[in-house]
Amino acid sequence: MCNYYRRFVDSYSKIATPLNGLLKKERERSFKWNRECQVAFDNLKQALLTPPVLAYPDMNKPFMLTCDASNSAIGFVLGQLDSQRKERVIAFGGKSLSKTEQVWNTTEKECYAVVQGVKTFNTYLATGKFTIYTDHKALTYLMNQKANTGKLTRWAMDLQHYNFEIKYSKGCNNQVADGCSQ
Repeated sequence: MCNYYRRFVDSYSKIATPLNGLLKKERERSFKWNRECQVAFDNLKQALLTPPVLAYPDMNKPFMLTCDASNSAIGFVLGQLDSQRKERVIAFGGKSLSKTEQVWNTTEKECYAVVQGVKTFNTYLATGKFTIYTDHKALTYLMNQKANTGKLTRWAMDLQHYNFEIKYSKGCNNQVADGCSQ
């Protein structure tokens, strides 16, 4: 049930990380519910009992996608500006990183957050112009680089049919997505 409602829970990936750890194959024989798991469970239960502070999307307004990555998770937030130019959250998203993903360099993790955010919110982003905010300045050049190789090239190609601009936002201004990725 929690997974179904994850987009309504701020910092879902961060909260659920201890519980996700219980699902790994190597833990199959040594399933151990510890204090960290109980705290995660209680926090998710409380989040599901608390009304979300989400806004309804307006398909006539541009969307904003704010993304961030940490060493253990990625997070992204879909939002729009209201009539007072205040950002309103439409949905939260994110995921814990696998062991393989955790060893990627920072640019790859941050780019992965962007790609996953766009894929997750494709329904909202596919038809109009939107802005991606990241606290990783190197990503602002992602679509303009000519010598990309490997993952970054594939991801740039995955994004090329969208109409977006990537803008740098200092980490201190990227608190919501930063919280989702911790």
